[in-house]
Order: sequence, then structure tokens, then C-alpha cells
Amino acid sequence: NQVFFDRPVNSTCLQCHTTYASDIPGGMKNSPEEFDHQKILFGIGCERCHGPGAEHVKYQTANPTATVAKYILNPVGFTRQQSLDLCTQCHGGRMKSIKPPFSFMPGDKLHDYFTINKLLNKGGIDVHGNQMGLLAESKCFTSSSTMTCLTCHSPHDDNRGNLALFSERCMTCHNKEHGT
Repeated sequence: NQVFFDRPVNSTCLQCHTTYASDIPGGMKNSPEEFDHQKILFGIGCERCHGPGAEHVKYQTANPTATVAKYILNPVGFTRQQSLDLCTQCHGGRMKSIKPPFSFMPGDKLHDYFTINKLLNKGGIDVHGNQMGLLAESKCFTSSSTMTCLTCHSPHDDNRGNLALFSERCMTCHNKEHGT
């Protein structure tokens, strides 16, 4: 297989591989997108799942007595669908943006921002995979009304390769008590 290092990196790439990127205003339509390198938050940081930290700091600075956080969210309080949508924005395979890049915010409805491809067997999986599509078709997911990605995965810990930990998580449901 040949690797192409000269392909353009556009907003579709950046939406999953960075926390945030700001395009250069007034860019020409039908030309490659350009991004302000001073306004890119590289990698996946807290803001990707918890909301805009700068807005939070600005609000709290202007309102020091406010006791309710504004602009920062705790996904633990999300509905099942909100939690799934948050993960699916990057782990949902091929999706097409229908709104400007980086406009989806934690807690939003994904289908308001992307056209979601749920087909797994007919071109739904590309080099990036479709982890949400695979999960949605699993018996574990279809048999549960509460399972989300966070049931097995922690976004704050790198548990890759820790088979004992994942086995332990599987056993919370797949045991004699639950008859599975």
C-alpha cells in the first residue's frame, strides 16, 4: 500500500483529529480550506467533550459569584443519546457535515450537524472505521437500554491492550447472575 503525505488536511480531518481549528475568514470557495495555525488546538483535549474552556473562564471571570458553571459540561449527566452522539462525532465512520466545522457542541443532536451513514456492509466502513455502527449492531447494545461507549471505555484513560480490564468490564454484565 502506498501512503500519500501530500493530501490536503481539511475540516473533515480536523474535526476528529484536533480539539478546534479556526479557518481563515474570506477564504475562496472551491479552493482548499486554510486554517489559522495560531487558532488550532491540536490533539483531542478536554474542550472536545466538555465545551469551550475559554468561554467558561471569560464568564466566570466576569461573574465571580456564579456557582453554576456556564459553557462547561459534564457528559456524565447526558442522556444516552447525547453520550452516543458525542462519541459518534469522531467514531461514526463516514459522515458528511451539514453545518460549519466545529459547530457541534457536547449535548447537541448529531443529526443536526452531520448526515450519518449507518450502513456497515455497503461502504460504511473506511480506513477510520465505524465503531458506533459496529456497537449499534452488537447484541450487548441492542439488549441494553443504557449501554453507551462509556460503559466499556474511559475517555480519560488509555486502556488499549489491557485485556484483563476489558474482561472485567464484560463480566459486569456477562455473568451467572445476569444469565449471560
